Amino acid sequence: MFVVAFRMMYWTDWGANPRIEQAEMDGSARQTIVTGNLVWPNGLTIDQPTNRLFWVDAKLDKIEASDLNGGNRKLIMSSVNNIRPYGLAVYLDMLYWTDWNTTSISRFNLSGANWEIVVSGLQKPMDIHVFDPALITSGTCTYGLSFIIT
Repeated sequence: MFVVAFRMMYWTDWGANPRIEQAEMDGSARQTIVTGNLVWPNGLTIDQPTNRLFWVDAKLDKIEASDLNGGNRKLIMSSVNNIRPYGLAVYLDMLYWTDWNTTSISRFNLSGANWEIVVSGLQKPMDIHVFDPALITSGTCTYGLSFIIT
């Protein structure tokens, strides 16, 4: 999984040493920001208004969050809640995920701490994305190419 925010890119690695990393858009300043208690980090998303990074662990069946540098790590939900999250998106203080246990899309209110299934009856939902034109930020990279970061 790969996301971009604030001129930084973030990605997960399921390899021998599972981790979440970040680097500047040109690949410089690469650093590992989250390690330990990870197996299959996936579903990476950023809540830009709060500068929080969210991810699921598809093996450990949990959703976690941290600041954009990996600090202040916090468990949001776990298998105790009978979830099996895979894809993840955040929008307007709501965290949405695809769930393999309930074959659904669920959402969690980050302010109110309650969750519900919003779409059910799916086969094996993988990823989820939010599209809102108000969230699009345009810019120009140093190579003269135009790009859109969502």
